[in-house]
Amino acid sequence: MEGPGTQWRSGHGWTGVPLVMPIDPKEVSARLRSDGSKTALIVEQRRIGGRSFIVFLEHRYFAPGTPRNEDFQLLRIVWMEAVWYVALIPTAVVSIADELAKSLGLRRADGTPLCISSQGTERFPIDAPNAWTMENVPGHFAYRNDPALGRTAEQLENDAIDKVLAETKARVLAAKRGATS
Repeated sequence: MEGPGTQWRSGHGWTGVPLVMPIDPKEVSARLRSDGSKTALIVEQRRIGGRSFIVFLEHRYFAPGTPRNEDFQLLRIVWMEAVWYVALIPTAVVSIADELAKSLGLRRADGTPLCISSQGTERFPIDAPNAWTMENVPGHFAYRNDPALGRTAEQLENDAIDKVLAETKARVLAAKRGATS
């Protein structure tokens, strides 16, 4: 079992409260290797476009409050002093995630994160052939390392995420009211 920062969430359900439980990344890796029906998409929380990717992927394609949401699992892993999100989605719909990533200036990079230091190398806790790291596309403005541009991008991303979450909340509450009428 990894440290206390490792969590698993499967769907929101009607309450909007995430279901969180400890996970064993080695178990997730083994499951990914043995069953190709799921693909893991890994993104570091601070990557420009990364948080939007995770939120939009779930809320647009695996909407909370719908049966489809059960096909979306989200893991939060603290590794190398950074927060990483891992979305597990059906392999059959990876092309949807690829199109969304492209629209946000992201792409699937080969493999999972690897830390190289003076102590050697350390692989990301989840590592399987069907696990991919999301990175910004070549030439993306994120590689300019411009703090002002980064802050502007972060604010725009936060605004877009807030809008999507508000839309989901309104839809779920409307569905709840309709179910109790």
